[in-house]
Amino acid sequence: MVDMTRRPAAWAISLVGFLAPACNVPAPPPSSGGVHVDEGPCGRGVVVVESDYASTNVALAALDGTLLSGSFVSSGAQAPGLSMALSGDVVAPSARPDSDRVVLIDRYPNGVLTWVDPETATVQHQLSVSTGFASNPHDYVELGDGRAYVSRYETNQAPGREAWDAGGDLLIVQLEPPSIVGRVPLAQPDDGTLLPRPDRMLRMGGHVLVLLQRFDLSFGVAGDARIAGVDSAHDSVDWVVTLPGYASCGSMQVSPSGDSIVVVCSGAFRDQAAQLGRSGVVVLDATVSPPVESVRFDTATQLGAPLAPALGFLDDSHVLGVAYGDLVAGRGDQAYVLDLQSGAVQVLATSAEAFEFGDIRCASSCAAPCLLADAQHNSLQRWELNAAGDMAQLSSVPITDSIGLAPRGLGGF
Repeated sequence: MVDMTRRPAAWAISLVGFLAPACNVPAPPPSSGGVHVDEGPCGRGVVVVESDYASTNVALAALDGTLLSGSFVSSGAQAPGLSMALSGDVVAPSARPDSDRVVLIDRYPNGVLTWVDPETATVQHQLSVSTGFASNPHDYVELGDGRAYVSRYETNQAPGREAWDAGGDLLIVQLEPPSIVGRVPLAQPDDGTLLPRPDRMLRMGGHVLVLLQRFDLSFGVAGDARIAGVDSAHDSVDWVVTLPGYASCGSMQVSPSGDSIVVVCSGAFRDQAAQLGRSGVVVLDATVSPPVESVRFDTATQLGAPLAPALGFLDDSHVLGVAYGDLVAGRGDQAYVLDLQSGAVQVLATSAEAFEFGDIRCASSCAAPCLLADAQHNSLQRWELNAAGDMAQLSSVPITDSIGLAPRGLGGF
């Protein structure tokens, strides 16, 4: 099943036809093995998740996009130690894990975390975070003290049958050996019928910031999105910041200087009349706690399309993002750059069809280009600001076409 929380509900219209080619995907080759890359300030490289939403292949690339291992692990190949095969709904954590391992989040229906040794491609551990229901884990962040938080998007409608089975929370995971040791509830007293729907996370000092998308059970009602600041020393919510008017915020990044946080919101897809108005970019001052909103940009209205949860900093003043295409209207995705000082938007590239542009991964502080997953061309587009401060596209890097799966998700290792 496709995790519809990551993509517009309009996908349901064409889901059957879109996934049909998956039946003819060739059998996966044996694992291409691990890689040995020295660690730098931005890590070792990039985790590339290729998917047709029915099966998954994970490749490893260098920070500049150069392919290192074309089939590191996949849902069809039985990697050593892989007791539960990967589904078609796998993502990488938004933040590179500190533990020197490749971590994979198998969202729905599996609800499983997988830790893989990047040098041997051996699965070291797998841990179910379902606790008796389809918890739909969305992100994973390591705390630096031998523990990690896992954001669980779903809320259990019949809790109390297992330990830690309420959902709508941050599950606390001990890393050695992996086990569940607690949870941080994220529901707030004024939520009413809204569920917290925790999504992506960002670790800043002693706090972990969590995006709360806040939809009701049926996704028919979308509340104002929020950011919860969780004190990782006490495993409790310290503060909550509301983003008035915005809905379904699914990407959050801190600037290279650490002074700003940028959040991208996709809007409420079941309320088409207000969709673009509830989609946009919010900039917050990260020098204070809790962070304070400093400016917002109506980027979705300017582009005429809701924004996808994809974001990367080219430098402190420019971010790279993606606006969704439209299957019905025949409009492709748009890759754009937003100037955070002027609010000016420039469209850099447009895909031939909707939902071909995926995640963005930037390591600008390490002189590496920003990478954009391009499913249309089975490649990673590479973008950077040149010496004159203008956008420049470098040659794209092909990933692989031997498996028949397209690159969509990006992470770090």
